[in-house]
Amino acid sequence: MIKETLIFIYELLYFIFISVPLALSIYLITITISKFKRNVRIKSQTLTILLSLFFGFAGLHLFYIGRYGRGILYLLTFGLLGYGWLFDFIGSIRGNMNDGKGLPITNKSVHYEID
Repeated sequence: MIKETLIFIYELLYFIFISVPLALSIYLITITISKFKRNVRIKSQTLTILLSLFFGFAGLHLFYIGRYGRGILYLLTFGLLGYGWLFDFIGSIRGNMNDGKGLPITNKSVHYEID
């Protein structure tokens, strides 16, 4: 009984004095780093079209533009059985695709500052 009580007290103190401050400091560091402005380069529309045409079934164009979740989905489902692959290929030709940060994919050499 005493051993279990001591273990419980030890785990409680560890949680209060180690785990919570560590998690809080990691959270605050992440927020601080994310507030810095970063210069982001626009992804190339031409390269996106070529990757979509030749490797769209594997989702390589999605990995290139920063949409990793959809890229893994395309990789596992063979480009959503070809429908997603075709949809993305047409969208990349028309210029209707955005990268993982929501910026448009274009051949212009424009740089954005992201907050």
